Amino acid sequence: MLPATPAPSLARVRAVDGVALTVSDAERAAEFYTRVLFFEKMSDYELQGPDSRVRIVRMHLGDELIELIEDPAAGRSLQRVAIVVNDIEQAYLWLRRHRGCFLLDKIAAVGALVNAQPVIAYTPDEARAEFDGLAPGFSLVAQHGSDLGARLHATLACLLAAGHAGAIAVDSDTPNLPSDFLQQAVHSLSRLGPDVILGPTEDGGYYLIGMRLAHRELFDAVPWSTSDVLAVTLRRAAAAGLRAVCLPSWFDVDTPDDLERLRAILDADNTTTACQTRRFLASWRR
Repeated sequence: MLPATPAPSLARVRAVDGVALTVSDAERAAEFYTRVLFFEKMSDYELQGPDSRVRIVRMHLGDELIELIEDPAAGRSLQRVAIVVNDIEQAYLWLRRHRGCFLLDKIAAVGALVNAQPVIAYTPDEARAEFDGLAPGFSLVAQHGSDLGARLHATLACLLAAGHAGAIAVDSDTPNLPSDFLQQAVHSLSRLGPDVILGPTEDGGYYLIGMRLAHRELFDAVPWSTSDVLAVTLRRAAAAGLRAVCLPSWFDVDTPDDLERLRAILDADNTTTACQTRRFLASWRR
């Protein structure tokens, strides 16, 4: 998931020449537009026909509107949206660095874990070389699936099928997540204990999920990007007879307010936690 971070004034989006976009995955597209380009979601609904289903996500940026239309029957189509910014070079730099600092901090945290083999699940397929350069020593697994749940399940199932005793998926928008939380998850799956381990976020989602077997029911038709994600996952685990435990809760960076909270924490913290994010935020102050 992409972290939400307010851009500097030169890189901020001013307006959009609103259009409707046909997308193959409304969940991923909406995540990008809300978290990176600062659109606000207005509605999210489905239209069910006799032989097809169409999902429509409506968002706005100020007075401008945009619709993301997910139509599995429509196939792939090319659309265009015109984004108005104050400075195109600053905006491009912002998008590149915005994605990078959170990810690099998470790579560093995962790479330092004991008794764990680090893996990056990447997308799109042609980005393999880029991720190989970002995370030397990490194994690489391509993401597959029509939505976030399908991709999570496919990635964990792939790792478990390779013979690992447990597999853990962790997000990239908690750059200052204590490394002790991650190590605790590794320890929990390295010995007899729970079937599922979850790291709750304060907004009702989770920053981590780990398991010993790939349980598809924990990922299918989950209301992703809502406050119900964790509760739904825990209910389904209980219904399947799985023992699930939760790590300490943490916050993820989804809004400008979250970023200000992160900035304040990093300013007051004298450790090297989230050093890439710390450096990035400091550079935009100057």
